[in-house]
Amino acid sequence: MTDLTPPQLLDPRLRLAHRQQELAELYRTGQLADTVPLAGDEEVLDQMGHSRDSAFLYTQAWLVREHIAARGCYADPAAREASRLYWVITTHAGRRYACPDTCPGTAEDCDGCDTCADGNHQHKALMSMAMANTLLLLDAL
Repeated sequence: MTDLTPPQLLDPRLRLAHRQQELAELYRTGQLADTVPLAGDEEVLDQMGHSRDSAFLYTQAWLVREHIAARGCYADPAAREASRLYWVITTHAGRRYACPDTCPGTAEDCDGCDTCADGNHQHKALMSMAMANTLLLLDAL
């Protein structure tokens, strides 16, 4: 079997730039959520942050959601363990996705419904979100 990768994409820097453009285009066309993450996408995310790409926050949210759902490269427990995503963000996402079974909405839509507000779920999720947003702001400086 032959490698069909264009020769210019064998250079790691060019591969990163190509994937960054690909993810940004998927975001702009509304198809990012339908894509599975690939090994190396966290490095692409870092590059997006350094270049101040407007798709950075959306790509980060997508990667976190895929990390929590264990899809794509994150289906491998070793990849999840080695993830360099901010733990505060993944913890926050985990708390949002860990709504009680009696929650009437979907975990993605719940920001503290009556069921979730009965316990500490809403407060923990809001605190995690505040901490994650602070980290994102600090990272953008």
